[in-house]
Amino acid sequence: MKRMNILQQQLLNIIAPMLLFVLVFLGYNYYSGKEKLRELKQEQIKHLTLEIKNLVDLYDQGMVLHEASFNKRMEQMSKLIIEEEAKGIDLSTANLYKLSVKLGLDTVTESIYIIDTNAVICNTTFKNDLGLNFRKIAPDFAKFFDKIREEGKFSADRFGLEMSTKKIKKYSFIPSTTKRFVIELGFYSDKADGLQSLMLKKVQLSAASYSSLRGTKIDAVIKNIPSLVFEKRFDAIINKVIQEKKDQVLMEEKDGLKVSNHFICIEIANTGLYDSYVLQVVTDNQQERELLKSEFVKFLKILVFFIFPLSLFIVFRARVLIKPIKNLSEKTKRIRQGNLSERI
Repeated sequence: MKRMNILQQQLLNIIAPMLLFVLVFLGYNYYSGKEKLRELKQEQIKHLTLEIKNLVDLYDQGMVLHEASFNKRMEQMSKLIIEEEAKGIDLSTANLYKLSVKLGLDTVTESIYIIDTNAVICNTTFKNDLGLNFRKIAPDFAKFFDKIREEGKFSADRFGLEMSTKKIKKYSFIPSTTKRFVIELGFYSDKADGLQSLMLKKVQLSAASYSSLRGTKIDAVIKNIPSLVFEKRFDAIINKVIQEKKDQVLMEEKDGLKVSNHFICIEIANTGLYDSYVLQVVTDNQQERELLKSEFVKFLKILVFFIFPLSLFIVFRARVLIKPIKNLSEKTKRIRQGNLSERI
């Protein structure tokens, strides 16, 4: 029994402190590495945001120059439609295709929409949108059309995503003479498509160069109106970004990982309809999990290749040291029992 107590004491005195030191050291490595990863993510998001702001600035400048020619043509066509209305045609029932041909509109790339006081498209050359109720999509659309009627003048905005096709299209608005309708024109542009595709490609390439980032999206957004790019579950936080002009983070669990959705507000130029760009950057804790796994593997290696062999060595050496002590103890016991001839 004594022998086992000595062995246990040897192991406790040597192995336990070593195990504690290894655990503390690896724990420190993990938490230190985790903090460095957190700082790296923040730094990469910061740099990516700056890159994308510069890209967006260039994109906006190019689009504004490209859209200038559209604005003039759209205003001219809108006024011609108003002139036709003044001649007695009912815009809600008129053959807008024939009217488009008569006015010289390209019936493939240039569309007419007639929007009534209920914010419903009651007539259009783009049949996919016939009957579309903007009020059901978002009540703020109705407020926007009411404002167009109140101001009583032509306005054109930036290229935006078309709801039914997700292609970009430039829209203009002007109230009819009677203000019963808002006349909306929508023009496609291959050049605008190319500029947008190039910008989005650059955004993805920039994001891909940062190891800590898992995904990126960007869209020009309007307060209280659902984005066609972001998932619907993000509507509330995107509205908060727009309203407060402040970056927001939404945490969630996905596929066993902790995912952080960073929403960043970026200013948009030359628009009356859109509030801002919103950039979404996605990160997760995959690197932290890999770091923890790495530290655990280190611990197992130290345990198997160092501490376990050392324990065996200590046991072996302890037995060698204990043997003379055991013999001495037994001889002492015999002497104590009266065997005085026992030699020590």
